[in-house]
Amino acid sequence: ARAASVPQQHATRAGPHHLPAGAAVAAGAAVAAGAAVRAAKVAMCESFIELSLVLDVSGSMGGSIGELKDFAHSIIDQFILDDATGTRVSITSFASTASVLQPLTTDDSLLDAAIDSLSAGGWTSISGGLYEGLNTLDAGLTRTGATNVMMMLTDGVQTCGGSCSGCGSSCGGSSEPIAAAAAVKGAGTLLFAVGFAGASETR
Repeated sequence: ARAASVPQQHATRAGPHHLPAGAAVAAGAAVAAGAAVRAAKVAMCESFIELSLVLDVSGSMGGSIGELKDFAHSIIDQFILDDATGTRVSITSFASTASVLQPLTTDDSLLDAAIDSLSAGGWTSISGGLYEGLNTLDAGLTRTGATNVMMMLTDGVQTCGGSCSGCGSSCGGSSEPIAAAAAVKGAGTLLFAVGFAGASETR
């Protein structure tokens, strides 16, 4: 069993769209399940979705990495994973750089392993995470008719990546993440963010 305890999460819709019915229920149920024990995996929603989970594993997440893992697991557990009619999920992590840990799949064991492998360290390239997560939703990789959804879990602001040649406070700001978010939405993907710890919706 996995015990989930996710403090101070703030869900924000980052686009002019509404989450599909199944995903809306899943997002709400995942938050509600924050303090529940994951003794059994009971899928709740059958939705024809390609879901890209983009997870912040920068150094500032060190105190929250366990909660992030539990929350990511709980999101996946809300869906029926099925190639024909259900949901497929990809896992992307980001810190100073971003990488795809698991392409779109319906294999729960692969998704669990990718999430369980996470460890915190480095700076924060939100834009890198968004672009890399979007790569998992490339037209050649997704199913015809499926709704593309991206959910980012993060606690911070950009401190690395984009047009900046290095990392640090001088690489902060919102222009790079905003441009990346615009690219995600421009590709027809529904984008949502969940803030951890002291994350601010205004930043």
